[in-house]
Amino acid sequence: MNSPLKTQQHRSQREREPIGRGHVRPATPAEDEQTSRRREHVKPAASSPAAPAPRRMTPLARSDARSAPNLTRRRADRRARRQRAQVRRSSTKTQRRAAVPTVLFSWRAVSGMIVLGLSVVLYLFLTAEAFYVNSIAVGGEIEYYKPQEVFRDSDVAQRHIFWLDEGEIEKRLEQVPYVADASVFVGWPPDMVQIMISERKPALTWQYGGLGSGQVIDQGTGESEGTRFWVDINGIVMRQREDRSDLLLVQQSRLREEEGEQVDDIDLTLPIPEARVRGALQLQNLSGEYSIFWGSENFDLDREEISVLMYDPVRGLGYVDGRWTVWFGEGDDIETKLTVYQAIADYVLTEESDWPAEIVVSNPDYPYFRRRQ
Repeated sequence: MNSPLKTQQHRSQREREPIGRGHVRPATPAEDEQTSRRREHVKPAASSPAAPAPRRMTPLARSDARSAPNLTRRRADRRARRQRAQVRRSSTKTQRRAAVPTVLFSWRAVSGMIVLGLSVVLYLFLTAEAFYVNSIAVGGEIEYYKPQEVFRDSDVAQRHIFWLDEGEIEKRLEQVPYVADASVFVGWPPDMVQIMISERKPALTWQYGGLGSGQVIDQGTGESEGTRFWVDINGIVMRQREDRSDLLLVQQSRLREEEGEQVDDIDLTLPIPEARVRGALQLQNLSGEYSIFWGSENFDLDREEISVLMYDPVRGLGYVDGRWTVWFGEGDDIETKLTVYQAIADYVLTEESDWPAEIVVSNPDYPYFRRRQ
């Protein structure tokens, strides 16, 4: 192991030696002169040609230092080579771009094409025959109101579905007397318009005119029976579609006397008062429950259910019981009026020798009867 003193001497000696970049130390002048002398004492062989004098070796590091360019120059060369390669690549891309046609992209052009397409679709939608209503689908509880009449009254023929208003069509249909309720659905073809109808049910038949003795005129006589209409429970007047014997018939005179003149009392555009309709139906149901007793004999008002009533604008509802005519007014408080009528009839049959022509209980507080002439 070397001591620190020797190591320091060795380092000082190396520092004093000349610095060389190669692995061969340069020769000194004395060494060069000695080498030349050795070469002069060596004589060449007679048989061989004179060999060339050996050349002095040059350190590799010194040779590379003289031949290689410095670092700045090498960096400059590399930059120049990169620039030339970039120029060549740019020229190649330019040639390729020139060969392919350039397509310009614009959002305005795309928006214009979309607007044009939507305009064409809208034009076809508004002009195509498939979107105009030529028929409808009708459903619901209907018996007499025909689909052809629904189509006519709905007023949707040859109208574009874009202009149809469901609420307006429903209101238009509900103004028809046969329709109690209507629901309209507008969609796409083929069933563009679907209508659900709830039809009114007739409660009785109302006849204007044709009154003689208070009975329905026989059809076999050929005489007119007057105009008949159906009336529902709310008093809505409808045209009669067929003869129905199961409905109560109410006969009303078309004309009445007023101050010596005949006045038409009928307005077919107005409904019949609901109280009058309900009173007629109540009178039909309750009249058969009342009877009159005279001695030991039983005289019934009408054992069978009443099928025909009369209506007078002054005396109200009434019917003929076989002995006289009884009037009950507009139809309110029918049960009380029937009780009063029973008492009056009992009095007439027990106390009077002549039967009256009519009994009037339109006002149950002031009833009266009229004798026969």
